[in-house]
Amino acid sequence: DENTLEMLGKSSLVLVVEPLSRKSGLGVRMGTWLLERGYAPKYGYIGATKEGCGGLWQHAYHQGYDSTSIQSKVKAMCNEMLLSKLAGASLK
Repeated sequence: DENTLEMLGKSSLVLVVEPLSRKSGLGVRMGTWLLERGYAPKYGYIGATKEGCGGLWQHAYHQGYDSTSIQSKVKAMCNEMLLSKLAGASLK
């Protein structure tokens, strides 16, 4: 809903994690919805990348949306944000 998109859009980082197709799932749509409303938080999404049945916790590890993968993605996004801020500060 619009309130949720506004809340997410005003945050500094958004990561969508889904057990379904990364190519056509919520992650792709959420990014578009945020941009259409003028929001641009640091954005990422991860989910199933291999064909076949999905959605079970047992699949998370070989599909790349397990706890370790999520932590790595958040850390990488935070590092990118920090580097971007440092680069912007050095230009001033």
